[in-house]
Amino acid sequence: MRKYFLSITVSIAAFSACNVTYTLYDEYRKAPVDPSKSSVMTLTTAKSGIVTLETDGDGTATIDWGDGTDVETYNVKGNNRHEHVYSDHNKRTIAICGENITRLFCSDNDITELDASDNTALTELYCNKNRLKILDLEKNTALSVLDCSENELENLNVSKNTMMTTLLCNDNHLENLSVSSNTKLKILNCCRNELKNLVLGNNTVLTLLDCSNNSLDRNVMDILINSLHSIIISGKSININNNPGTEENNETYKIIANSKGWVIN
Repeated sequence: MRKYFLSITVSIAAFSACNVTYTLYDEYRKAPVDPSKSSVMTLTTAKSGIVTLETDGDGTATIDWGDGTDVETYNVKGNNRHEHVYSDHNKRTIAICGENITRLFCSDNDITELDASDNTALTELYCNKNRLKILDLEKNTALSVLDCSENELENLNVSKNTMMTTLLCNDNHLENLSVSSNTKLKILNCCRNELKNLVLGNNTVLTLLDCSNNSLDRNVMDILINSLHSIIISGKSININNNPGTEENNETYKIIANSKGWVIN
């Protein structure tokens, strides 16, 4: 969900040059969370039944389930698991407000919109098995683990996520993916998309790559195989099966990959 800001300037005669700026997120910043330290993440769903969320980090946090029930307050540290039951399919926005939430698990909740841009402390995000069509992570520069598999994503930009070590984006509708900026990336699973282009860069710690069941042609596959690094790392493995470019050149790719220490599955 894109973040729209509503700015209001309040001028009070008794205080010269007194300007106060509010945002739409302020309504979610509730005591006892410190407003000056808190960040807000929002999730939109119309799921009926149980919705499960897990968080980790430090400090205090609140969850507003968006249906008029009481706001929950809890201590973030220690993989907190929270469940809430909805009795209908009405669309509602869940808001999580915390001082230092570093991990969010919100898988399998029929989420259609997710906005974590306000939480720059986030390092792990597990939002797989939802219905996301858009996921903007440009401001989440500390993110190291992302599982957004089994959604409806058509685009995914991870160029700002230079700390990322694990990217699981399989089973979406991606046509293009570049990880050239993700030099710390170790695991990439982008299988079962609609990829026509996959760009590697200086990915010198990459160990596992699965780009099978896509639409990568011979030209793209040539570049991809030749882009694999030759640094000695135990267990380097790549799966390129079921791409147009591998139909006649699979053996050649195996020879090139093996010379660089990779095993083609």
